[in-house]
Amino acid sequence: MAVAIIVGPNGINSLLVASQVILSIVLPFVIFPLIYLTSSSRIMRVHKTSPGRTSVDTVDSSEASPPTITHVDHDPEMPESQTQDFVDFSSGKFMTSVGCLIWFVIVVANLYVIVTLGMGEG
Repeated sequence: MAVAIIVGPNGINSLLVASQVILSIVLPFVIFPLIYLTSSSRIMRVHKTSPGRTSVDTVDSSEASPPTITHVDHDPEMPESQTQDFVDFSSGKFMTSVGCLIWFVIVVANLYVIVTLGMGEG
C-alpha cells in the first residue's frame, strides 16, 4: 500500500518483478533440500502404532510421576524389520525423479536468464 501511495502503479509493477526475481533465485535452494529430505527413508519413517492407540500414552493429570519409558532389548539374531515396525513415507523413485527434473528446469531457466542478462540481450 505504501509503495502504491509513494510511487504509484509503476512502483507496484517494479516491486512485483523484483519479488519474482528474488523468488526465482531462491527457489532452487529450497527445492533441493526438500527433494533430498523427502526421498530419504531414514528421515521419512515413523514408528507404526497399533489401532486405537497413540504413539504417546496419555497420563492422568492427578498422577505426580511422569510416564515411564520402557527399553526393549533387541535380539541380535532377529532382523531389524521384525524388532521395530516402521512406516516409510519417503518419496518413491518416480516422484524423486520428477522433483529432480523440476529442480533442473528451474536451475537451467535461472542460468539462461543470468547469461542473457550478462550478455546484454535481456
